[in-house]
Amino acid sequence: MSLDITATFAEAQSKYQAGALDDAADLYQKVLEKEPSHADALHMLGLVAYQVGQVDAAAALIQQAVTVRQPFADAEANLGTVFMALGRLDEALETLKMAVAHAPDNAAMHFNLGNVQSERQDWSAAKSAYETAVSLDSKQPQAWCQLGLALRELDDLHGAQNAYEKTLSLEPQHSQALYNLANIHREEGHLGEAEALLRRAIEVRDDYAMSASSNWLM
Repeated sequence: MSLDITATFAEAQSKYQAGALDDAADLYQKVLEKEPSHADALHMLGLVAYQVGQVDAAAALIQQAVTVRQPFADAEANLGTVFMALGRLDEALETLKMAVAHAPDNAAMHFNLGNVQSERQDWSAAKSAYETAVSLDSKQPQAWCQLGLALRELDDLHGAQNAYEKTLSLEPQHSQALYNLANIHREEGHLGEAEALLRRAIEVRDDYAMSASSNWLM
């Protein structure tokens, strides 16, 4: 790689980190004009496309990056996220399994794998993925919350309650966990606790469901 390409890519990365996506995209394109198989530029241009809503273009670009470089765990994980957004769940699952195989100690990749397994309603596999994610990084409230969801679907109310309580210990304003924990208390007949939790959830925000399966980009 020439110094010019190196400098251009570094500038593109600075623009990307600053949120100047159009400028970053222009610079990634310049890198690719000189080196069409530049895996990092393909990957990053794909991330820009995803973030501006060009999901099909994002899939094509990141898939090129993965084809050019193996292993490329970050790109594989992000490609899985893009496939999920496109509803291509089988491809998302296989790509995220590849990412996890290449980066087994990355909690975010296990979390994203759990999310696609949740979308497929494979709750046992999702539970396993989320458990691995929180064992690798126990400070991520959304991973604990998603583990609670999987456990609830497997009829493990006690385990789900513990997971939601762990979520709230990390993020007391986590409205999804508040709402889901309220439902468990309601089912168990603890109506006072359920009402208090629901009031807290409403005070925080009323769109708790929006964060239910948000993936982590690498």
